[in-house]
Amino acid sequence: MKKKLFLGLLAAAAVTFTACQKDEVINEVPQDQAIGFGTYVGRDAQTKASMMDLGKLQANGVGFGVYAYYTNTSDYDQNSQLNFMWDEHVTYSTTTWGYTNTKYWPSETGKKFTFIAYAPANDNTNITDKLDNNSVHAGDPTFKFTVNSDVANQTDLLYAAIKNYQTKATNDVQNFMFHHALSRIGFSAKPYNENDKISITSISIKGLFTSSGTFNIATGNFSNPINTVEVIYTPTVSNTEITGSTAASITTDGNYIMIIPTENFKETDPNNPSNDKNITVTVNYSIQVKDDKMAGGYSAAIPKRETGTIDHIVFEKGKAYTIVLTISPSDPIKFGVTAVDAWDNDPNENGEQTEEAPVTTSGN
Repeated sequence: MKKKLFLGLLAAAAVTFTACQKDEVINEVPQDQAIGFGTYVGRDAQTKASMMDLGKLQANGVGFGVYAYYTNTSDYDQNSQLNFMWDEHVTYSTTTWGYTNTKYWPSETGKKFTFIAYAPANDNTNITDKLDNNSVHAGDPTFKFTVNSDVANQTDLLYAAIKNYQTKATNDVQNFMFHHALSRIGFSAKPYNENDKISITSISIKGLFTSSGTFNIATGNFSNPINTVEVIYTPTVSNTEITGSTAASITTDGNYIMIIPTENFKETDPNNPSNDKNITVTVNYSIQVKDDKMAGGYSAAIPKRETGTIDHIVFEKGKAYTIVLTISPSDPIKFGVTAVDAWDNDPNENGEQTEEAPVTTSGN
């Protein structure tokens, strides 16, 4: 029985933390020349697999972490010593961003600083193996990042860098432009027959995904990927009834799938089919067929399950992907005729078959 789940894929660059809006939070530079931080927050930035807005970034000590390098008059490079800020946690309070170990601008102009940041800074579950403080480190800061298998508890990892900032007579607040380090997957759905009505019950996506790796905060790239194994994600979806020719989103806020950027592709190995690499999507749903003879104009909802695959997907960092499910049910109900019974004679009162009565005709 051929399954008829048609999968499409849409990809769009995720909005960074600058976007084109003015949800702007900055510190006024105090006269004592303390170094202050701020950020611009785009409406579509996310953390914890949820749409991040300005309030979420500010709330409950989420904030961002900062590593800083002072290189005097030289440009930053991989030999530069981490010598100025070590994973400084910047949080929001009332009207300003602040941090504990306040640092100050030098009096001279033309001195160079490099600031490298990540968010969220309060995630000690998925972000581990940070650089040991009180040690010597040169070059870009790194840590280990692990993708949580529970979609609702995944982290949307962000990174930013301000390199070779030269001090001025009056120094600027360091406003970070954050970028997404991961790829985001969401779903939309529509019926193949636009007059039908479908209601999504659940979705699962299976493929080869990298569960963790070493993250370079300055570049937003991963290295040393480990545990690239088959993973099944089961995000919660909206089961709102869907009809018409336009695909409707079924991914609710907080249930986008976040993955380490990777390439999923199919390698056909006739000797070992288990090595085939692709994305498999299984959807459980119910369908109601348009029927004006029925009360409400639709037949009763019937539960169904369909599976489809997508080959060769390159998931890039900072991009949001929407898997479009066009659902055409398999196993339609069909009818046929095998035979028609012969006519029976009327039985008598005892249930016995009566003999044919003779017919007498008159010669008149």
